Amino acid sequence: VENRGAVPTASTITVVDTLPAGLTFATATGTDWTCGAAGQVITCTRSTPLAAGASSAISVVTDIAAAAMPTATNVARVAT
Repeated sequence: VENRGAVPTASTITVVDTLPAGLTFATATGTDWTCGAAGQVITCTRSTPLAAGASSAISVVTDIAAAAMPTATNVARVAT
C-alpha cells in the first residue's frame, strides 16, 4: 500500500482481498497491520497513519489447489 498523496492518511486504511477459486488463505501479516480471513475474503486494517509518499507491505500466503491451475489472478482493494 502506498500513500501517493501530499499528506499523511487520517483514517483507518482497509485492504480487502477476495481470493480466486483454488487459493485458500493461510496467513497475512504486515507491520502495523491486523489481518484475518472469512472464507475467501482477507481483510487487513491499519489504524496508524501512513506518511505522504510512504508505503507499507502486507504479505499474504495461500495454499494452491488444482482449481487455480493453470493461472489465477488475484486483486486487492484499498480504502481509507
